[in-house]
Amino acid sequence: MAACSCQRVSNPGLYCGYCGDGVITTVDNDHVAWCNRAGGCEDLGWRRSCAQQAGPCDGRDSGCK
Repeated sequence: MAACSCQRVSNPGLYCGYCGDGVITTVDNDHVAWCNRAGGCEDLGWRRSCAQQAGPCDGRDSGCK
């Protein structure tokens, strides 16, 4: 998948590109990315819950694909 960047987060995990707190940059709003505590990021691609703006935005998995 595409490269991305995250702010350093205290709660590593999944974040949608639309998340308003600016956690992720260079990720489409409807994509989900894995962010780690050091600011590392991996764009995992399109995700329905992100397209519907239903999260995740806090590192947890919403359970929707």
